[in-house]
Amino acid sequence: MNDNSVKVLQFHELIKPVILALSELGGSGNNQQITDKLIEMLNIPEHIYQIPHSGRNSCTEFEYRVGWAKTYLKKAGYIDNPKRCVWEINDGVDIDDIDAREIVDFVRAEASKMAETLENREITKIEAGQAFEKYVLSTLAEYLDSQGKQCIFTDGAVDWDLYIPNGIDEIKCPVYVQVMYGTGNVQMRMKNYAERVSSWIDKNNDCILFITAGRISDKKFIKQNIKKIWNINAEIWDMDTLTDKMPNFPENMAYLSEPRATIVKELIRDSSYEKLKKENESKLKLLKEAYMEEKLVLVLGAGVSMDAGVPLWDELINRLIIKTINTEINEYSTSKKMVLTNKDIDTINKLAKKNKEETPLMQMRYIRAILKNEVYYNTVRDELYARKINIDTKLLNAIADLSMPGRKRKGLQGIVTYNFDNLVEQILKKRNIAYNVIHSDAQKPDAEKLSIYHVHGYLPQNEEIPEDTELIFSEEDYHRVYGDSYCWSNMAQVKAFQDNVCLFVGCSLTDPNLRRLLDEAMRSPVDTRHFAILKRKKFVAKTKSDTQAVKWYREFDDSIRNQIFKSF
Repeated sequence: MNDNSVKVLQFHELIKPVILALSELGGSGNNQQITDKLIEMLNIPEHIYQIPHSGRNSCTEFEYRVGWAKTYLKKAGYIDNPKRCVWEINDGVDIDDIDAREIVDFVRAEASKMAETLENREITKIEAGQAFEKYVLSTLAEYLDSQGKQCIFTDGAVDWDLYIPNGIDEIKCPVYVQVMYGTGNVQMRMKNYAERVSSWIDKNNDCILFITAGRISDKKFIKQNIKKIWNINAEIWDMDTLTDKMPNFPENMAYLSEPRATIVKELIRDSSYEKLKKENESKLKLLKEAYMEEKLVLVLGAGVSMDAGVPLWDELINRLIIKTINTEINEYSTSKKMVLTNKDIDTINKLAKKNKEETPLMQMRYIRAILKNEVYYNTVRDELYARKINIDTKLLNAIADLSMPGRKRKGLQGIVTYNFDNLVEQILKKRNIAYNVIHSDAQKPDAEKLSIYHVHGYLPQNEEIPEDTELIFSEEDYHRVYGDSYCWSNMAQVKAFQDNVCLFVGCSLTDPNLRRLLDEAMRSPVDTRHFAILKRKKFVAKTKSDTQAVKWYREFDDSIRNQIFKSF
């Protein structure tokens, strides 16, 4: 910033002059009228009011600080802007009673309150954390930019949110900023983070700056503890500290006041395939690290078995409906035996696909009511493996590759599968990889083998169906699982989600029970990140002129889907 900029009035010194200028303008005025009136009233020389702002906004430093003053007045309820660039004094405002210091304190307190109560609004904990992080980082970047200081954002592949090579305020050394949302487990999370970075941080020269949404009462004790155990210098700023140090934050307050809408608006502006590709590269790096640290769990859905010949959910249910109908017709037809022809089966399949009145779960309710346990399990298994099964698929072999122990690692931490089939077990057996199947609370993990948790039931192809098999397939099954938080399958999933990095493969992530368990796992004091491999939607331009519009929409759709999955 130009040296003369020190003569520009600070934003809090412009708060009362702004409302006085509006009063002289008859109670309302646009940005330019307010700026001109202030220059006239305060007798500001040209060489001062024309100093350019050094930040990202293309305006003068004076205009920039006037903007802060207007935003503070609006947040405090003294003025409003009914339309773009136009401001007016609200009814009942007594200009003589305006105290700039009180306004600044009020708005800062509101910011702290909004940050602390983000999670109380209709957004998820993850979205609240995202909004707070974006607010903090954009505020820091703006503050440092105004001082002509450099800051470097992470690309997601490193263990910090912002790096400040030349320090900030009283912290004169290089600073690694880590933003932490939430208060309940923040002290433990700080210790976990310090332990994690202790292997690479320069303990003599670097400092960690933790920024939290809630007030931290024992900052001194936490800092001393981190210094004593890991010899790392640490500072802690809560929202009160942040807002006391940085007055120029109001334009970023939308992250706190309208978090979800602001994040989506940002996605619309910044969507791009290159950005998504870069994020994915960072995620792959994090996944590789989790795998090498023996913290990776695969979570498998129906898409994993599809290429091997196992039908997907809807098709399996259609096949079970046909099988049930055929069985009933044969059993109860008195005049003559009836067998459905291939044409009949094709017709029923088409009807079943068009039937939108009942959900698959509700259809399974009736199938389950007709078939007795032994017949039910054998019928499901027969239709599951009705086609020729080929376990030598690219995906199943990739899962086997990941499961193979190596010199530097034991392989996967475990596998959680929602599939009834044992195709993974078959490929592991073929590759001589030791595994241990767990399909009820009667089985226990074996430290010497890879544990495979069949949380929705287990129907092996060429083996006897276990006596304690219990399928989660019909509507009643799901209701039972929903209502029992201590059901072994729920607890196995939550433990995997809390203690490990999970990679979802072949899962749509639309199952409400799964999403509930992911939300439950977020309450863990240990921060975990999970990942999913999903197929991109295809959008084809019909004409050459549509190409750009389709490209933009595809990139926007990718970004929105990414954000939806980030939210849980």
